[in-house]
Amino acid sequence: MHLPFDNNLTDTTGRGNNGTGKHNGGNAAAAFVGDGILGSALHYETDTNSLSTNYVSLGVRPDLQFGAGVPFTVSYWIRLPLGYNHGDLPFLCNVVGATFSGGGFTFAPSYGTAGTAGTGTVDGGWGMSVYDLSGAGIGLYGDAHTIDDGNWHHLVHVVDRDPTTAGTLTYLDGKLARSARQNGTTAGAAGDLTTTNATIIGQDPTGAYFENGSAEIDDLGIWRKALTPLEAASLYVAATVSGQSFAGTATLPPLSIQTLPGGKFKLTWPVGTLTSATNVAGPYIPSPALHRRSQIVCLEPNSIARLSKNIEAWFCLHIFQGGQESKGFPGHTFGVSQNAHSNWV
Repeated sequence: MHLPFDNNLTDTTGRGNNGTGKHNGGNAAAAFVGDGILGSALHYETDTNSLSTNYVSLGVRPDLQFGAGVPFTVSYWIRLPLGYNHGDLPFLCNVVGATFSGGGFTFAPSYGTAGTAGTGTVDGGWGMSVYDLSGAGIGLYGDAHTIDDGNWHHLVHVVDRDPTTAGTLTYLDGKLARSARQNGTTAGAAGDLTTTNATIIGQDPTGAYFENGSAEIDDLGIWRKALTPLEAASLYVAATVSGQSFAGTATLPPLSIQTLPGGKFKLTWPVGTLTSATNVAGPYIPSPALHRRSQIVCLEPNSIARLSKNIEAWFCLHIFQGGQESKGFPGHTFGVSQNAHSNWV
């Protein structure tokens, strides 16, 4: 699923996971703002004083049902009001009662000290939970005051249900975020997450979750797979460096890589400029051979190389120490990555 929120609620994957605007439970036009991270963005809000709720329902979609053992990844840009310290009005949720409730997933702010239904302890952080109906699963909070500065922040939640892996990882603005387990054990412990509840943006499935709050959300994507660290970080780079969504249509030039003795690599490309960085978020340093189309380079271990043509391109080459290169996103060899659309829903 991919909802760019470009003044509509259309799923651009063509799979029909379109949203419906809601006001106090009835259908209504959704509210958009013009200063999203990529064009426009969706605004949602709940005011318990006036008993007013504005949110979006995605309905009960087969694509958003995750049976036992099915991994998934949720990515979105979020902007909370400056100094946000309210409760856990969900970013995305299919569980009645929001964070730490059973029978599905919730992605929300951490519960702050000015919560409506109670007093929390973590202001301005992110929270998430994945529980089956028996209560098995995990609930996490990120660090306080990491997303409450009034700016846009990118979150990628990777829910790997394989009990032999790290389980649940969250990336904040392209980097692996710290998290603290609030209760539960692992995402792998959660069994069937299939539910008859609708998946909701900005509320819980009742449409009446009694927590004040508001936010803007942009470029929401869901995959039925666990994205790799490179894929997760590249989603952030795509937007911040190139102003592109992960579902862009840029055409990749061919790039070949030949491993040479001495930890060197020969890269050959038809157009563009090679740049490199030791962090996926940059800064990127131009290669000395700006106009060549074949070059022998020796990059630092775990560095990133990138080609650009006219604009800062948003596909990366990740090279590990010892001449081993990772693939980028599915479908692109030699570690070149354009977008992460494979296996989205």
